[in-house]
Formats: sequence, C-alpha cells, structure tokens
Amino acid sequence: MKIARENSICVAFSNESYELWLLLHFQLVSVHTHRDNLKNRLNTIFLNRFQIEYEKSSQDVYLLLRSLQETAIKNAKILISEHFGNFKSKEDRSRAVMKALDDGYGQAEVARYLNITASAIAKVRRKFE
Repeated sequence: MKIARENSICVAFSNESYELWLLLHFQLVSVHTHRDNLKNRLNTIFLNRFQIEYEKSSQDVYLLLRSLQETAIKNAKILISEHFGNFKSKEDRSRAVMKALDDGYGQAEVARYLNITASAIAKVRRKFE
C-alpha cells in the first residue's frame, strides 16, 4: 500500500460479494445467484438506468450508486437476516453459517453478525467439509 501511495496508484480490494452489494442498491436478492448472473443483471440495470454497460473497474460506479446506498443497506440487512433467524440448535446455526459462506459471505462478516469469533466460523467450516 505504501508503494502504491508513493506512486499515486489507487488500490481497490474486491471479493465475491461485490456484484451482490451493487445489485442490492436496486433490488433485494434473496436466492443464491451465480456471480455471472449478477453481472448480467447489473449490466441490464446499468444500460436501462444510466445508458452505460456495467464495468467492475469503472470509476463511476460509486458516483452512480451513492444516492442508493440506504436501499442497499436495507436490502443487505434483510438478506443476512434470512440466513440467521432464530436457531433451535447449534446444528441449525452451523447449517446457516455454511449457507451464508456458500452464498458468498466472508467468515469475518458472518462472525461479526453472529457476534462470535472468526475461528469459530472456521471450525464450523472444517466440520462440514
């Protein structure tokens, strides 16, 4: 990072959930969807709404979606609550953790939401693999 800053290079990190986060600015996504499908849906929305194709590396994405951030946050809360409702057992919680991981949530995200350690999430993952 230091070398990038010294050379005026902007660095961005991405993960599997990037397109999902962008799509949540427009609509609730409540079923597992492949990343390619998310990209196709985003491209359709971008063409209809902004008359441009969706490009992950576009510098305009933040500016285009900034006004829709509250919608994205609301939809994200709904989506994650679907994964983590009321658990009747530890086994139910473990299955929900695995589903969330399969759906693209990171271990740290799931751990924060459940207020448990990332190592506990890793333990659940090892148990099911």
